[in-house]
Amino acid sequence: EGSAILNWKLQQFSVPDLRKKRKLSSSWSIGLIPTCLAGFVWILIARDALDGVIYKPCKGFDKCGREVPSRTPTGKATKYCSDRCKQRAKYEKKLSVR
Repeated sequence: EGSAILNWKLQQFSVPDLRKKRKLSSSWSIGLIPTCLAGFVWILIARDALDGVIYKPCKGFDKCGREVPSRTPTGKATKYCSDRCKQRAKYEKKLSVR
């Protein structure tokens, strides 16, 4: 039933997009374009469900209280919620070594 709801929401709030992978290539890829903010959110929910994205506490959770996805939309692994949080953790580690 969850996939039926997801399909319905994606049909409501996004449109398919067919593009060539490279200019001179014969390979095509399909994606989704959100038609509104709700579409953007539903596309992220679909990505989480289909790609097995999980959320875990940021490495600096004790200071920021945020969670981070196991992978960003571009496929990179994440440890920190922001560069600021990462810099704070590095600074605190540097202080504790002294």
